[in-house]
Amino acid sequence: MRLNRFLTKAGVCSRRKAEQLINEGRVTVNGKRAQVTTAVGVDDHVKVDGRSVILKGSHNYETYAFYKPRGVICTLSPKERPNLKDCLPLEGHFFPVGRLDKESEGLLIITSDGHLANKLTHPSFEHEKEYLVWLNSNFENKFLSDLLSGVILDGKLSRAAAAQRISDNKFKITLKEGRNRQIRRMVELLGYEVQKLKRVRIGAFILSLKNGEYKKLSKPEIQRLEKCIG
Repeated sequence: MRLNRFLTKAGVCSRRKAEQLINEGRVTVNGKRAQVTTAVGVDDHVKVDGRSVILKGSHNYETYAFYKPRGVICTLSPKERPNLKDCLPLEGHFFPVGRLDKESEGLLIITSDGHLANKLTHPSFEHEKEYLVWLNSNFENKFLSDLLSGVILDGKLSRAAAAQRISDNKFKITLKEGRNRQIRRMVELLGYEVQKLKRVRIGAFILSLKNGEYKKLSKPEIQRLEKCIG
């Protein structure tokens, strides 16, 4: 098995990131610096940054659904607190899927399965993410039309797949792409400010947890999650 695929299956990172780690000399196989072309088997000893990497069977992967509270940072790094490890029983390599910024809340999928994480995050799958958004003031119907038509962010068109009014200052929006602080930036360009932002759906997986709660997903739930993204 090629080393980059091994690292992905072990839940370390995506294949592209694996190639970067290998090229940076941060990966060793049997004590020797690895190359991108290095092949590994079950008897080889792989380390990333000096830490052993073990390829587990898929039944050993863990995947959680989590209602991320406002103020929690979507990272596993101890340098930033409070973070995901302060909220969930995470040991080893985990990937937060579809990051939420610190001030946002709602559904987050966290998994040790690198293949699943890649499928949930790769732009080619275009899975939907749905949010409820509260603004600091009432808005006109044109605002929703503008979200559907799109605005330019970083030189590229960014638009909603769907947008629906809920109340005078609250709406529901669906995206098929994930860009940094995308909704907040779109709203600001249209002259408003986000007061509260909550993600309620990823693909067909709907948020059913209370604020701060998490749930370890069963195999059938993970299979449904994979099915909804193709």
